[in-house]
This record gives sequence, C-alpha cells and structure tokens, in this order.
Amino acid sequence: MAEQDNFLNTVMCNQLKRIAKSNNQKSWSTKRTYMAELNKICRDLFNRCQVKKLENIKNIQVKNLVEEYIDNGISTAEVKKRLSALRWALNFQNAWLNTKGTKKRCRFTLSNKELGLGNKEFKQRYGIDGNAFKQVLLIMERSSKASDFKSMAILQYYFGLRSREAVLMNKRTLLNAYKTKTLTLKEGCKGGKKRVLELDSTQMTVVKYLLDTACKGKYTDDYLFVDKSVPKNVSSMLKSYQNFFYQYKNALPYTLNPNEYENISSHTLRRSFASNQLVKYRKRLPEKLARQKVIEELGHGKQRTDLLKCYCGGVL
Repeated sequence: MAEQDNFLNTVMCNQLKRIAKSNNQKSWSTKRTYMAELNKICRDLFNRCQVKKLENIKNIQVKNLVEEYIDNGISTAEVKKRLSALRWALNFQNAWLNTKGTKKRCRFTLSNKELGLGNKEFKQRYGIDGNAFKQVLLIMERSSKASDFKSMAILQYYFGLRSREAVLMNKRTLLNAYKTKTLTLKEGCKGGKKRVLELDSTQMTVVKYLLDTACKGKYTDDYLFVDKSVPKNVSSMLKSYQNFFYQYKNALPYTLNPNEYENISSHTLRRSFASNQLVKYRKRLPEKLARQKVIEELGHGKQRTDLLKCYCGGVL
C-alpha cells in the first residue's frame, strides 16, 4: 500500500493522468485497456527501478523487467500488451515534449524482437474474386437490411474499409471523393489515423453508383447507415453486419484458399481489396514500393509489409 501511495505522488503518475485525459489516438475500449496495462508496467518500473518520469525509462530497465515477467509466468501476449501500451504513452510524451521545445526524449527504443519476444507469425489469409463477391451481394438480399449491407460490402471490397469505417460512411466523404478522385477516410479509422486512397476509373464508377443509390435522399452531412446521434445505433449496425456472415456462412462462397475451405467474413472483403491493389500496383511499381503502397492504403505503417501475409494470400 505504501508503494502504491508513493507511485501516486510521482511525476510519472501525473503524466499518465494527462495522457488518459488528452490522448485521443485510440478507441475508448483500447484506451481503457492501454491505461490498465500502463498502470501495471509503470508501477513495476517505479517499484523496481525507481523510475519517476516516463522520459527517464531506459532500455536496460525494461529489458530486466520483461525477463522478470517471463520468469514469473506472465504470458508473452500479456507482456507484449504492456509494452504496446508503454510505447503508445512514450510516443505521446515525445510529441508533448516537442511542443515544449525541449530536446529531451524518452530513451526506451528496443523492439519486441530485441527484448527476446520474437515476431508474430502471421497466417496466410485469402480474399475472394469478383464472381464470389457477386454471390455475396445476391445472398445479402435475403437480409432485412439488404441495401445497407450491400453498400457496406461494396465499400469494403472496392476501397478496403474496415467494418466500422464502412458503417460510419457519410455522404460528404463520397461527394469529396467524386470531386477530387481521392477518398479521405476519417470516421472510425483505427488509432484515429486518417488515410487517403487515390481512386482509379473502376473505383470512381463505384463512388458514382453509391452516390446514386445509398446516398439518395440523404443530406450532405448525413451518415448513410446509422444515426450517429444515438451511439447504440453504430454498435448495433456493426454487430448486425458482421453477424450476417456468420448467419449465412453455409450459403456464402469460400475464400480462394487452395488448401482448405475457409468461410468468409466482413474482413475477407478487405483482404480481397488488398490482393487486387497489389496486383494492380505490381504492373507499374517495383515490388517493394507496391507492397508499401498497399499496406498504407490499408491504414498500417508502410514498414509493416509483413502484415500483407494475412491480407494477400495467393498473390504474394
């Protein structure tokens, strides 16, 4: 109890409170998880290494703490979760220090691999082709929300949106995309990071189709599928859309996996987009640049091309 009271009086504890209050780079659920994990690892760094500020955390201190966690039987997944939360806080703290004009920076720089935790082995995942996608749209007509589901599926298949991004699509975004030939995503993006997708002729045709159908009768700032003023509507629509793929899984086509029959989900449509984009970019870009461009369009950092294994099965 005394140790906990001492921690509450540290600068680091006040820094965590500021981060919890002002950092909006994650969803609320992720933010709550990260703050819970941050509380654990920061208390341990204070109690074991007497660290009192986030910017004073050193590589050796974290390395020793990780070894202690593993020795105490804490799972690798749990340790990685705490480290992810710590990096999130340190990135925010560095940005805050930068606004103050100070040269001081957080000194923890080790990757999970350098800490002996290794890299995650991604399973190869597959998308579906155009004919299978047409079958999905036909089966969606059985649903009571057929028109909405079909529009959301089109957004995922042709633009690589996540399910939540598709549910939160609004008319203004599509109007701007039609004018500028670029789709700028802001609503529902993971980590609050917006991204821009340059549209080709096929995608522009799809934008025009959505403006003529899903946007018909909507005002410029209206959301296409939900009433955003009622928060429950968003989660309810998201759940209904994702449950469709489970409810009709026996009627839906399988993915293009040649080794096994794999049921499709809403995320399969996003994988299909990634595969199609990679094939398209390979025709005019070197392999490395093509992969980087696709992973950026999916909303990940351009260095995370290893993630393409779970998006582009069959074309890698």
